[in-house]
Amino acid sequence: MDRIFGALAVGIVACLSSAPQVALAQANRTFVSAQGSDSNNCSLSAPCRSFQHAHDMTNAGGEITVLDPAGYGPITISKAIALINDGVGEAGITTATATDAIDINTVNGDTVTLRGLTLVGQGIGVNGIVFNSGGTVLNMENCVIRGFARDGVDFYGAAGQGQTVDLTITNTVVSNNGAAQGGSGIVVVPSGAGLAAVHLNRATVIGNAVLGALIEGGSGAGTVVAEINDSAAVGNQYGIQAQSFFGFPQHMSTTVIVNASYVANNSAIGLRAVGSNATLMFGLSAVAGNATGWEADSSGVVESFGDNYVNANTNDGGNPPIIARH
Repeated sequence: MDRIFGALAVGIVACLSSAPQVALAQANRTFVSAQGSDSNNCSLSAPCRSFQHAHDMTNAGGEITVLDPAGYGPITISKAIALINDGVGEAGITTATATDAIDINTVNGDTVTLRGLTLVGQGIGVNGIVFNSGGTVLNMENCVIRGFARDGVDFYGAAGQGQTVDLTITNTVVSNNGAAQGGSGIVVVPSGAGLAAVHLNRATVIGNAVLGALIEGGSGAGTVVAEINDSAAVGNQYGIQAQSFFGFPQHMSTTVIVNASYVANNSAIGLRAVGSNATLMFGLSAVAGNATGWEADSSGVVESFGDNYVNANTNDGGNPPIIARH
């Protein structure tokens, strides 16, 4: 009898050990902490240690909440999600290898929100944020992105016919990027037949190697419209540039409206429009201390609402055409 029970016990143990492991369930809200572990389920009482593991444990449309200051590692985002630090201290991603801090590869209709993050490239990380998605929304607020080898933010959204890709950046500083690879602060190069809508509000691009902010219509018959409000482009080579990329047989038209902003001490040109489908309009703005205040190149158009301060540049650029506000 003992032999029979012994055999049964051995059999039961063998079955249990060979059974497939049950994956931890995903949640609508997960948590990360400096004291967390990626063996946890990312709940409030058992937080995770890295952004990536928390992402993998969060349902699409859910939220990752930062509990305390720490470095949480690079992340690849593949679904609608919000990554939120609401003032607990620095929630950072510091890249120690030649990688991006955040890559976003989502599908049409997804919204990604990033709030309260500090991304540091140390001159080694390639880009701060790379957005490769179509028909999608990226919202960034209260972030700092600095010291990447190439660009601080790359937005390459693709908008199909009747679709919109949307980038909104608010209260964010993008600084000192591109030193190693000749990069820029914010680079927006969407494509497709739809609309790319860009909103920079209280954004600062400072000390980037080439451009502070480049808004460029890529391949396709669509439209790029960018509004830059209450922002600053300081100490770059070029401050703010609207461009319609003339290398494509068909390229998106690009319109950039700069309002109540400060464009100063850029070593080449403060405001610039390049390409026959590129228009930059500016109003209530100060353009000062640049090598050239403004320039229209390759049939690009620069227009003023007539209420700007353009002065104290090495070459102000003359008087741009005046247009009325509608």
